[in-house]
Amino acid sequence: AEGELAYAPVSVLLRARPLPALDDVWLSEVARLLPEVLGERPDLPAPQPMTERWQRLRLFEALARAVLGEGQPTLLVIDDLHWCDPETLDWLHFLLRFDVRARLLVVGTCRPEELDEDCPFAAALPVLHRDVRLAEIKLGPLDSEGTAALASNVAREELDPAAAGNLYRETEGNPLFVVETMRAALRSEGQEPILRVGELEAGKQTSAMEALPPRVQAVLATRLGQLSPPARDLAGLAATIGRAFTVPVLQAAGNGDEDDLVRGLDELWQRRIVRERGVDAYDFTHDKLREAAYEALSPARRRLLHRQVAQALEAFHASDPDAVGRRLAAHYERAGLAEKAVPWYLRAGDVASRIFAIDEAEKCFRRGLALLEGGTWSPAQETWRREMAAGLYEGLGDVLKVVRADEAWDAYQASLEAIGEDDRLARARLQCKVGFSWMAQGQIDRAVQAYDQAEVYLGEEPFPPIADWWQAWGEVQSHRSHAYYVLGRWREMARLLEKQGPTVERYGTVRLRGYYVSNRMTMAMRRDRYVISDETLADARAWLAAMLEVGDRMWIEWSHYQLGWILLLRGEFEEAEEYLLKGLAMVKQTRNLWVETYILTWLAVLWRKRGQIREARRY
Repeated sequence: AEGELAYAPVSVLLRARPLPALDDVWLSEVARLLPEVLGERPDLPAPQPMTERWQRLRLFEALARAVLGEGQPTLLVIDDLHWCDPETLDWLHFLLRFDVRARLLVVGTCRPEELDEDCPFAAALPVLHRDVRLAEIKLGPLDSEGTAALASNVAREELDPAAAGNLYRETEGNPLFVVETMRAALRSEGQEPILRVGELEAGKQTSAMEALPPRVQAVLATRLGQLSPPARDLAGLAATIGRAFTVPVLQAAGNGDEDDLVRGLDELWQRRIVRERGVDAYDFTHDKLREAAYEALSPARRRLLHRQVAQALEAFHASDPDAVGRRLAAHYERAGLAEKAVPWYLRAGDVASRIFAIDEAEKCFRRGLALLEGGTWSPAQETWRREMAAGLYEGLGDVLKVVRADEAWDAYQASLEAIGEDDRLARARLQCKVGFSWMAQGQIDRAVQAYDQAEVYLGEEPFPPIADWWQAWGEVQSHRSHAYYVLGRWREMARLLEKQGPTVERYGTVRLRGYYVSNRMTMAMRRDRYVISDETLADARAWLAAMLEVGDRMWIEWSHYQLGWILLLRGEFEEAEEYLLKGLAMVKQTRNLWVETYILTWLAVLWRKRGQIREARRY
């Protein structure tokens, strides 16, 4: 249910010890992952929404400073890297290169059999080998002496040679099997800890258990079978929440007596089914134990518990539901409540998009669409279903438009089909996005047709709300002007600017005014055959300032490129290189290959003009 939550391991690392003394600018960034910081420091400025992937650099540096602290030797341990999210891996790569003098050691574990082509860590591993001092230690099974030593550690006394030999033959030196077999075989306190390997009964097997080796199945089933019925029920509820859980959520989901809850947790803790992870926080000592406890539940009970957990999480995080949106979606889905899961997948996708966790956002949007398409909906739900589909497809298109533009076009078309014919403003806005996806593929004529269709949706006369209509009309003209620029038709651009001016003056937002300035700038470049006047340079600077104020990640990249390009054409090479390199850093983060190609091209020209042929060739 937790899924691949972005930056989850980093949050755990930061909470493992008090934060070091940080300047407010870094502490504010850390508060993105640790919102409790804002409660402790009410005077601290709240972090602003992160709309650009390049903004992660400041977040990454803040997290690195928080982890490295005052320069003391630091050991970080990250378990199960094969399940790690891409954002955490990106930050880890940054951390390892942040300060080469830092006294830092990172120890991570992963299972080689989990490193398939879809595993983010499999892709990160070659990069880490290239960029940092990385040593791999391949762990094989223990030998007989190692097995006996580990078993004696668990039992807190030496095993006799016969028992140790029997344990080694049964476990073949697998450390998990050794530890779990020892824990299951040890009798309760006050009795002789006799090892009875081979005498453990497997208990009931379920679908998930059947995938495990028989000996592990027996160990897990026996350990859970030793629990009292209330503790076993509590373990099933905790397993439904996830590997980690908190007492308040567990209590709210269980609707039980507090004394009974504490007794059940004590038993789970004493039996080493769970372990403490701070105040009121626990997790399972091994995820296979959680899986076994979960699979022991009947399908009907699972659905009930997922619903109760979702309701508890929603109530407990009422002030910041976005923090658990992905988990709420997953719990409602497993509860069989698709009508509740779909809106949460839409919301979780939007949240992931804002921090540019592209892969996670795409997964959320696609999962919500799959539930919509696979569900059975009544006629009364048709309007709601279409609204959800329109939002999910539009979100998917926004995520894909700078990565896979052809798929973005399909997503936008599907969103258009879901929007009602009466919502003409929404259809016009989406049609502009369709046009942009065609522009990104070099299909200029098709883009112009899309903008023509957007005007058809708007009609010739404004309709209420009037300001929104004029805003939409102005955006269509701005997009059309860019298409005319690519086609070299500057006179038509000039006519559009003349037509658009009064509207921008009266109804224009910061974004629309920025588009207008950009169109005036590019029209002048075509008209003046790329001899850059002071007015055109001023427009380029105003265009960048407007997009920075709006916070639109794609246009910020593009406006950096355009300002750098214009400065290059004026022969102001140093400042041109500054803006082009800033834009290049951004697009490498967002994977916007379209803009990256333009920037690389003009960086090559810049170095050629400087006479540096080797650099020109490299770019």
